[in-house]
Amino acid sequence: MGLCTSSSAASPAGPAGNKEKGRKGSGGGRGVVACGKRTDFGYDKDFEARYALGKLLGHGQFGYTFAAVDRHSDERVAVKRIDKNKMVLPVAVEDVKREVKILKALHGHENVVHFYNAFEDDNYIYIVMELCEGGELLDRILAKKDSRYSEKDAAVVVRQMLKVAAECHLHGLVHRDMKPENFLFKSSKEGSPLKATDFGLSDFITP
Repeated sequence: MGLCTSSSAASPAGPAGNKEKGRKGSGGGRGVVACGKRTDFGYDKDFEARYALGKLLGHGQFGYTFAAVDRHSDERVAVKRIDKNKMVLPVAVEDVKREVKILKALHGHENVVHFYNAFEDDNYIYIVMELCEGGELLDRILAKKDSRYSEKDAAVVVRQMLKVAAECHLHGLVHRDMKPENFLFKSSKEGSPLKATDFGLSDFITP
């Protein structure tokens, strides 16, 4: 699969890397137009009317995660905002669609971050999820004396991780990246449930 190009195919294409070069997207721009900018994902278009973005929680290669507030219910949520300009190749578009599909499939499981909705506008995809404020499993492990969990504590954590793996398999999914960094605690309270949050490398398989 090639790049999504603008109608000005004869004009020189700029670098197709991850760094944004101030492209205008549609209308008057020349060269390569990211596939994400040319794609209608079919998601709701009223994100700004529904949610107000708050503080930055983290960032990755293609986007940022923010705390946000539902304008109608005042519920606090997490929003993963993905830049369409960073989705240069068709495979990047498919990755986002697949992640949303997986979150929908696993919705309702006690150890998977709850998915609420996906939105889009001209520049971004917004994935709205449950806000988990208890920190990463890795950080909690490292905070233990000598970075060690007792056998009892480890059993509680591993049991929850295995529940996620089992739920994935029931839906024909493989997670492919189960590690402490990809699990968050719902809150900082002792005994808080553990939530799987990152399904970027997960995929559906055919037996």
